[in-house]
Amino acid sequence: LARATRAGDMLTHDHDEVGTGHEELFLIVSGSATYRVAGAEIDAPAGTFLYVSDPAVVRGAVAREAGTTMLVIGGEPGCVFAPSDWDTEPLPE
Repeated sequence: LARATRAGDMLTHDHDEVGTGHEELFLIVSGSATYRVAGAEIDAPAGTFLYVSDPAVVRGAVAREAGTTMLVIGGEPGCVFAPSDWDTEPLPE
């Protein structure tokens, strides 16, 4: 989960998944955001899903309002999921 403190916060930086081969599914759980996909911008109010199947496509998301929450699920097709190092770090208290 990524949660924006204020409008303009980056929910996920512009990136590709060439190194991992991951497909990704994004969901705006609350608030609203702008997805950036292959140079295009897509308005994304709460409830909007975005599926990116091509690992080479650059994608990212920016919150349009404070409190926007986004869920991201990714993985390589046909492979068992293994958490990344950053996924296993404990959250600060």
